[in-house]
Amino acid sequence: MPSYLTTSDVAARLGVSLDTVRRWLRSGELKGTPFGRAGYRIEDADFQAFLERRRHAQELDSDEEETVSSAVFGEFMNTVGQELRMPLTTTRGALHQARRLLERIRESPLPDNTTDLLTKLQHLLMRAERQVSSEVRLVANLLDASRIEANIFEVSPVWCNLVEIVRETVIQQRELAAQRTIELELPDDEIVAVIADPERIQQVLLNYLANALRFSPADQPIKVCLTVSSTEARIAVQDRGPGILPMQQDMIWESFRQGTGRSIRSGSGAGLGLYITRAIIQQHGGQVGVESRPGEGAMFWCVLPLADDTWN
Repeated sequence: MPSYLTTSDVAARLGVSLDTVRRWLRSGELKGTPFGRAGYRIEDADFQAFLERRRHAQELDSDEEETVSSAVFGEFMNTVGQELRMPLTTTRGALHQARRLLERIRESPLPDNTTDLLTKLQHLLMRAERQVSSEVRLVANLLDASRIEANIFEVSPVWCNLVEIVRETVIQQRELAAQRTIELELPDDEIVAVIADPERIQQVLLNYLANALRFSPADQPIKVCLTVSSTEARIAVQDRGPGILPMQQDMIWESFRQGTGRSIRSGSGAGLGLYITRAIIQQHGGQVGVESRPGEGAMFWCVLPLADDTWN
């Protein structure tokens, strides 16, 4: 006579609820026959067959997850390689040209075109500086993303003036992108107090600006606006690019994601900037968002709570 298990026996062996076992029985995944007033009798052979099917399914799921993980990792490494190769190649070329210009100046101490040569040299060094900044930002984003995934990402909030942070960040970006127009609109009040990590808030704005410059036509301005309400401050960056499809506006905040509807003008990016931006603002108790229509540009924004008088 074959041995059998009750519904309670299966639940106890597998560490699941009785409702879960009953669901398996109703779906036919686990074979059993009604027994008693509310139970089932599961033959031992049927129970072993059920366990084997589950084990096999878990192995397939594990293999699939490993394949997907490997594919994602491979795609990510390819993206990082492409993203690093371009600025490194450009930087090497700019530095090589700068060295050649310096050699020409040294060979002829004060030629008639000294001013032109020095101007070219300045532009080449500025170009190299921009590329190095891009590389440093990419490496920093990789480190930050790993900290977020490991749940060890932290900010160091202090009392700070958001007006100064926004103004200084825009000035810095104007110097690095001298050929582009970045408009700035600040509130009349020179002090907008927030409790925040100044470097992280600057990082947020730089991420927004980098995206705006990447996706906007070179002859179109970028607008940065800081506004204040009774309880919060709002930073917004408006571009004149192709915009983002509605179905993609939630996806772009995930790691290694980009809005595929946007034409990329100066590198693809690793898809980490907005992911990190959201983590930073959430750590500050704020929110992020985007407003966009295809063909009408995009406005990325974040809000931060204002500091109150009780903070010290």
